[in-house]
Amino acid sequence: MINISSFNRILFGTNKFSSNIFLITNINKFINVFKKKLFVLHSSSGWWSRYVLKYNEKKLEMLKIPPGNNVVDCLNVISPFAKKIIWLGYCGSLNNDEKIGNLVIPNSAIKPYGKNLISLGSNNNLKIICQTDGVVKSEYFYERLKNKGVFYVDMESWSVFSFAKKNKIFLKYILVVSDIPTIKPVYYLNQKHFKTIDKAVLKTVELVKKFI
Repeated sequence: MINISSFNRILFGTNKFSSNIFLITNINKFINVFKKKLFVLHSSSGWWSRYVLKYNEKKLEMLKIPPGNNVVDCLNVISPFAKKIIWLGYCGSLNNDEKIGNLVIPNSAIKPYGKNLISLGSNNNLKIICQTDGVVKSEYFYERLKNKGVFYVDMESWSVFSFAKKNKIFLKYILVVSDIPTIKPVYYLNQKHFKTIDKAVLKTVELVKKFI
């Protein structure tokens, strides 16, 4: 059985957390922006990094983790403490009319294969994101997802949504559209796109404040 306290120290350099509100990201730009815009009380690090932030007398735990399935270990560690999770990340959009830099908040997640939709919103207004196992996939793969009603793709969503649903934890999954895989994949991006994405990351601070 996992010793959560020991695992906490290995991953984040602490035996316990200061808040039940967690901001989690795998993007350094979010960490840098929130450290500048909110007050940093203290920090610690193990394999990954942790910052305790303060906003309106509330303490927030902000965690920086690697991409992909590492999120599962992170969620296991915070499970005894978390009451609210706000995920901050990038996603690809399967809507060719989407603009890079748009802020989106999916309310449902799915895996590429099977009928395993997890919804945290109204079934009449699903904004579905699919957790994939890589950044670049085939055009056939993306068309197949579009036919299933998928709007967005990333590499962590289903794990986070399923954890929140199972444990009855409040979740807001806030994403910046960083690419449009079918027409503007990640390797297409230029400096103008990067500046647009940076501006969108700045906007997430005020958006997050609405949910904490």
